[in-house]
Amino acid sequence: MSIKTKDIQVTDLGLIFNKTRNIDGFDGAYSISVGNNILWLFGDTLVRDNEMICNSAIFTNFFDPDKGLERVKVKVSQDGYPVTIIEPTPEEKKIKCRIWPLHGITLNEMVYIYYVLIKVTPGDEFPYRSSSFNFVEVGSGLAKYDPIPDKMNRLLKEETLLWWSRDEGNFGSAVIDNGNYIYIFGTHHNDQLGKNCVRLLRLKKDDIEDRFKYRYLKSFKPEWTEDVNEAIDVTDDVPCEMSISYNRYLKKYLIVHSLVSRDSIVLKVSDNLWGPYEDFCTIPVKRVSPNTFRYAGKEHKELAKENGRIIYITYVESEIYWPHLLRVRFR
Repeated sequence: MSIKTKDIQVTDLGLIFNKTRNIDGFDGAYSISVGNNILWLFGDTLVRDNEMICNSAIFTNFFDPDKGLERVKVKVSQDGYPVTIIEPTPEEKKIKCRIWPLHGITLNEMVYIYYVLIKVTPGDEFPYRSSSFNFVEVGSGLAKYDPIPDKMNRLLKEETLLWWSRDEGNFGSAVIDNGNYIYIFGTHHNDQLGKNCVRLLRLKKDDIEDRFKYRYLKSFKPEWTEDVNEAIDVTDDVPCEMSISYNRYLKKYLIVHSLVSRDSIVLKVSDNLWGPYEDFCTIPVKRVSPNTFRYAGKEHKELAKENGRIIYITYVESEIYWPHLLRVRFR
C-alpha cells in the first residue's frame, strides 16, 4: 500500500516483530533508546496456550526499518517464554489489575518507564473506557529499570505506587528530552468536552524520581504550576498512547496518535513544545474486517532518517494483534 497526498507519501511495510519466538501477539510498542539498543515496550502479550501476560519487552539494535530487524532479544524466563517486566502487586492482581507500559527515558544509564494501571471490569459502572473492551484506567506511575542487574522497581510517591489518579491523567503517554527539562505528556478525560485531552508537565532531569518537583502547564505563555488541577489541555481527541518528537525537517514539534473513530492516524504540529497543536495531516488505515479497529499509533524517533523527512509509525490492528509499520516521507 502507498498513499500520496500533497504533504506526505505513506508506504506500508507490513507487520513487525511477528516472527518473534514464543510470542503470539502483543500491542503497545513504545520505544526508548538505551545505549546502543532500543528497548521496545508492549502491553498485553499472548504467549503459550493462549496465555496472556500484561506486558513484555524486547531489545533490538538501531535497525533500518526498510531492511528489517537484524537482532531481537526478548526478556524471558528460564523456560524461554516472555515475562512481565512491570509486575502488579498481589493486591492489584486480586482485583484484576494489569499494568501497561507507556513511554519513558534513559538517564544516567537508568531507564525510567511510566505506566498506567488498568482494572478489568465486567459492567458499565464507569463513564469512560480505555477501549471497546472492559478496561478502565485506575491511575499511573513510574518504574525504574537498571539494565545491568536486569532489575525493575515501581517507585513510590509517599506511600502509594500510583503517582496520578485517572482523573489527573495518564502521564507518560509521551516523553521528550528538551535540554534543560524533560517534558511529559499525559492524557485525561475532559468531562466538559466528553473526550480525551492532553496535559503537559515538565521537570529537571535530577528530579525525575521526585513527583513533587513536577510542574504542569497552566497557560501557553508558558506558565507552570505545581497543581495538576490547574493544568490546561494542549490538544484533544487523543487516546492513551501517542508520541512526541522535534522534527528537524518540518522545523516543528510533531505529535502522532491514532484516531479510532475515523480509522486513521493523525499528525499534529506546533512551533512550541507546549502547543497549541494543530492538525497537519491524516493517514487513513483500512480495516481488516468490519468488527476490528486500529489503535496504538505512534512515531519511533529512533528510526527516523534525513533529519525527520522520513519517519516510521506503528499501529496495531485488533484482529491481527501485531504492530504494523508505516514509512512516512514528507514532501
